[in-house]
Amino acid sequence: MVDNEIDVRIGANLRSLRIRNNLSLGMLAEVVGVTESRLLAFERGESRIGAALLSKMCSVLNVPPFAFFTWLSDQSASGHQLDAA
Repeated sequence: MVDNEIDVRIGANLRSLRIRNNLSLGMLAEVVGVTESRLLAFERGESRIGAALLSKMCSVLNVPPFAFFTWLSDQSASGHQLDAA
C-alpha cells in the first residue's frame, strides 16, 4: 500500500466520523483549529494529518485513534500486514 492510499483511507474515515457526529466541515474545522479547505484536503487524502491534530480530532469525535485505521483489523484477520516505511 502506498502512502497516499493510507492518507485516503484515513481521510475517508475522518469524513465518516464527522458525518456520524453530525458535524459540518466548518464546525469540525473551527473546533480543531484548521480551515475548511485544509480539513477537506485531509478528508480527500490530499494532506497528511499530524499526530497532534489526529489526537485533537479523536477528542472532538469521541473516538480512539484506531478509529482512523479500521482497515488494519481486516488485514490482521486475513494475515496481511503493512510494510513499515
